[in-house]
Amino acid sequence: MTIATASWVLVLQTFLTTLGSVFVVKQVGLRLGWVDRPDDRKIHQAPIVTIGGLGIFAGLLISFLLLFVWSGDAQTRRWDTTTFVITYREYAHLCLLFVSSLILVAIGFWDDTRGTSPWIKLLFQVAAAATFVGLRVTSWSGEFQLYFETVPLHEYLIRFVILTGWIVLLLNAINLIDGLDGLAAGVIGIASFWLMMANRP
Repeated sequence: MTIATASWVLVLQTFLTTLGSVFVVKQVGLRLGWVDRPDDRKIHQAPIVTIGGLGIFAGLLISFLLLFVWSGDAQTRRWDTTTFVITYREYAHLCLLFVSSLILVAIGFWDDTRGTSPWIKLLFQVAAAATFVGLRVTSWSGEFQLYFETVPLHEYLIRFVILTGWIVLLLNAINLIDGLDGLAAGVIGIASFWLMMANRP
């Protein structure tokens, strides 16, 4: 399988797993009553499940795990270079990204189902951003061993504060434009497409 073919397989796989997981989460949300009900300030006419993001995250996570299965040799832990969609280092960074995303999904799920204060949500946002920014992979030994980046402490702290603050700012900016159906998803989709085309996420 060529890299191009593997990439398209990954796209199709992600679409199908996300489609299936969103459907399952929707049914669970409707059954448990985790919905946003219509009122005078809302345009939807029927209850809408509030935990749809959980389905999207689950679909991405399943696809991510499947990628590791079919892109590598489970016995040798070596990847097939003909399906080398991402490198070991990129895979490790994606692991960190999913850990950070899991923190956001957890507080988002709790807020949608139980409700929580803005300060608690901000705390979790900072924790998620700090998790992703604070860890970096500089080498890979072939096994799951991560090495911390060696930089002067003051330089590390400056980068850490700026990048963490920037990610938290982006998270809240997206949340602010989420007042119109499809607006936030559309903006994120367009931005993600061009990041993918530039290959510099």
